[in-house]
Amino acid sequence: EAAPHGWRKAGPPDAAGGPPIPLLGREAVEISVKYASYLERQAKEVARMESHQGAPIPPGTDFASIPCLSREEVDKLTAAQPATLADAASISGITPNALRYVLAHVGGRKGAAAGRRAQAKEAAARGAEGKEADA
Repeated sequence: EAAPHGWRKAGPPDAAGGPPIPLLGREAVEISVKYASYLERQAKEVARMESHQGAPIPPGTDFASIPCLSREEVDKLTAAQPATLADAASISGITPNALRYVLAHVGGRKGAAAGRRAQAKEAAARGAEGKEADA
């Protein structure tokens, strides 16, 4: 219920019998707990991608041969011919997923395996998020 000043009233006392937790604070705590593992995973992925920003992209790379890129991403990468992953990241419309696929492609067999693992994790995370939404 909204108070006259626009803030919601505090909820019931916490489980330990302490003072009531304001609803906005309670929601923030619930969100932090609910999404902590997802946010941690995302932070690790961001750090990993940042560590590869200088990864070279060979001249003449055939971006059309990277199966998961959209037509728009292929066109933009082909036109720009970025020299590094950082250059590719600066192109408007190039998604973080596209950068992962490019990194896997130019990284060779080891990179390709990492790309497949990233795809599998992403698919599993999407499935888990869907199950949470159903609950």
